[in-house]
Amino acid sequence: MIPKDHEEAVGFWEWVRTLLLLMIPVVGLFLWIYWACSSEGKASRRNLMRAQFFLTAVAMLLVGALFLLRPGALSAYFRGVADRVDAAPTAFQQDEQKSGAGERGQGAAPAAPPTPKPPTVPEGEPLRTFRSTDGRAMEARVISLTDETVTVQRADGREFTSDMTRFSPEDVAYFMRLRNGGGAFD
Repeated sequence: MIPKDHEEAVGFWEWVRTLLLLMIPVVGLFLWIYWACSSEGKASRRNLMRAQFFLTAVAMLLVGALFLLRPGALSAYFRGVADRVDAAPTAFQQDEQKSGAGERGQGAAPAAPPTPKPPTVPEGEPLRTFRSTDGRAMEARVISLTDETVTVQRADGREFTSDMTRFSPEDVAYFMRLRNGGGAFD
């Protein structure tokens, strides 16, 4: 038997209902504020809402202080998110950056001129869509091949050398056909 000065605990299904209601946009916000500020209802729910309200306020103050200390950080953050979504470096681009064929003028010393490679692929190989192991696509043509690497030229004219393991199994098979003397349409 529960003493009269203690209230009944919030039951399991009442917590489920509370949490589901809090997930509803706008409605959940109003209920959250109502339950935190109201003197009616069960104390355990009121205390939980007050604790969540407090932690949310602290988090918002910390984020606000960060953006006050660094003006422009908010726009830079959202610009950065969009850039990462739109132009996340693919395995191909990572190899391009390692080989020095990326953008110049960012404080990096100019790369030494590349040494000419013996042509191992017939001239005029067509552009083809290559896929990296993570599923990213790139339009390029093969310039040269070794046992482990492939040099490609993208449609924009940039060339870079990459390890064959970065390409899809279908592309690796294509490289093997080229290396063994087969053409693009064999």
